[in-house]
Parts: sequence; C-alpha cells; structure tokens
Amino acid sequence: MIMMTRRASWTLFLTVPLSALGQKKAKDSKPPEVELVEAAAHRQEGIVSIDAQVKNCGQKPIKTLQIIIDFIGPDHKQVITTKRGSIEAEVLEPGEEADFHARIEDPSRATEFRISFEDSSAKYLRAVKTGPFPID
Repeated sequence: MIMMTRRASWTLFLTVPLSALGQKKAKDSKPPEVELVEAAAHRQEGIVSIDAQVKNCGQKPIKTLQIIIDFIGPDHKQVITTKRGSIEAEVLEPGEEADFHARIEDPSRATEFRISFEDSSAKYLRAVKTGPFPID
C-alpha cells in the first residue's frame, strides 16, 4: 500500500510540470505587434543608408516606436554594433504604416542587419519579417 501511494504522488509530480509547460507555450504564441513591411540597406562612401517601412499589426496604438538595428558580421552570428532610432509619428495606430530612414556610419565588417522594436517604455514588441537582410 505504501508503494502505491509513492507511485501516485510521483505521477502527480510529473503531470503538474507538463501542464505548466503547455500553459507557457500558449502565452508565447501571441500574435505580432509590428510587421516590418520592407527594409533595405545600401553602402556608399562610408555611410549605410537604411530605408524601412513598418506596420502596427497589433490591436493597440504604439507610442514612440523605437527601431533597433543590429549589424551582423560575415559569420551571420556576431553583432558588430547596434543603433537605435524612431519613426517620426508620435503614435502609430493599429493598421497604420510608417517609413523609417537612417544614415549610419558604415560598420565596415557588417554584411547584414536585422531589426527589432520597442515602445516608448522600452517594452520589447513582438515582430515579424525582421531579417536578417543583406547590406548592398
């Protein structure tokens, strides 16, 4: 009888963490808040020009959308430098799109870039189509 009690408690111990894992996965599968509609970078005379278009694909307005650009080295892993900027509009309403343009001193070893987003309170925003993209 003692043996059965131990088995029952062991089974209960295993099912609780598995159900907790299922709940965590459901939380991580929230829809994106920002979509990077398009992005391109061009190198010219010691400057990298970045042109991008973003869209608020979430349900809430985004205040002061911050754009974080990671410049990545030829190994496709190492971040050489990170630069920050923002769109001109103070608020990006749901469904709205905005352009972003930046001119940055050329991080010479960078071969590609990726973009991520934060709001005015430095909250990371879930995004899609963020790269990496080649630097031409």
